[in-house]
Amino acid sequence: MFVRLTIIELRHIFKNILFYVLILLTFLFTILQVDMDVSQYPKKPVPPDEMKQEGLGEFAPYGKKRVTDPQRIMEITYKQELSFAAQQGEILKNYLIINKSEKLNKKQVNAIKKAMSAIAPDGIKSGGSIDIAINYKEFLSLMDQLDSELGGKTPFASKKLEGTLTEPKTYEDAIKSYHILTDKDLYTRAVARYVADYLGLALGVLPFFLAAFIFLKDKKNKMEELIMSKQVLGYYYVGAKFTAICIALFVSVIVFALYYTIQAFRLHQNGYDVDLFAFIPTFMIWLFPTIMGSVAISMFTSLLFKSFIPSLFVQLFCWVVSIIPIEGDYRLYKLFIRHNSFEPIRADDFALFAINRIFITGVAILLIVITALIWEKRRTKIGEQID
Repeated sequence: MFVRLTIIELRHIFKNILFYVLILLTFLFTILQVDMDVSQYPKKPVPPDEMKQEGLGEFAPYGKKRVTDPQRIMEITYKQELSFAAQQGEILKNYLIINKSEKLNKKQVNAIKKAMSAIAPDGIKSGGSIDIAINYKEFLSLMDQLDSELGGKTPFASKKLEGTLTEPKTYEDAIKSYHILTDKDLYTRAVARYVADYLGLALGVLPFFLAAFIFLKDKKNKMEELIMSKQVLGYYYVGAKFTAICIALFVSVIVFALYYTIQAFRLHQNGYDVDLFAFIPTFMIWLFPTIMGSVAISMFTSLLFKSFIPSLFVQLFCWVVSIIPIEGDYRLYKLFIRHNSFEPIRADDFALFAINRIFITGVAILLIVITALIWEKRRTKIGEQID
């Protein structure tokens, strides 16, 4: 029964014009952001002396790197974030995807100055150095307290300091990143993660429209009552729809991966040392849980609210809370993982990445089970009314 229903649903999906429109939009969105043109990849960094001789400035634009060293986090926070806020009397607050500059009152400015005195009583010395008077644990606690005193949403919250703080790369940092790209990632592994970032943005929301359309179509065509009146268990009906939609989207992702694999093969023929099999496993690990999560949220909310609009708001909320920051955030609630960089995932972050992907997969399965239970309960009621 389950397999037969899944095949029937797959046939309907592959005959649905909306499916192809969504896939086309996803594909166009992705290839417009990144392709296999090696000219867009980071080139070998030029030493600062050569940059200076060419009149391009004393320091080369080597990009940014995440700050992970506790001492550097405290120093940068003091010298840049806290000092700027105290001097300018304003602070940039983050409201989901919108950053807003807000003026600080005298009490709030004094709270910042008090925190700065606790961190480094002697302030910034003539050479630009500071003497930190507290340990890192005390610093994070102090920053969370300051964030609360300033009304929240500030860059001082410990989670934001540890996840989003950056500083300019040195020439040595840039050379190290370049050799990781060419020698370890063999170009295509880095590109696969980069492409997966953009695909994740699209697949974090577009599957909703397909799943909601298919799931609500039965209600519009009055098929729901007919199906519910028959002996079709909720696990079969809901599970078949979920499985069919996911399979259709999985196949689409594999097709995307094959497209980029063909581009990688062309690079290989032109003499580049690349990993020809980087895209399929990377896309599967990064994107399959996102697809399952998006489809499960859509089906669960569509059945729960019996309406498209409330379900859309829930899906958009899940999408919005996942798009920022663009790198380095692997918290459990992230529907898709952002990694808008050619840099590899840091070794100590990979476990968090894996846990997130497993968690999203588990939540998707749980939501589908709950959806099937709700559907089965409603089917039983309708069946009793008909009898």
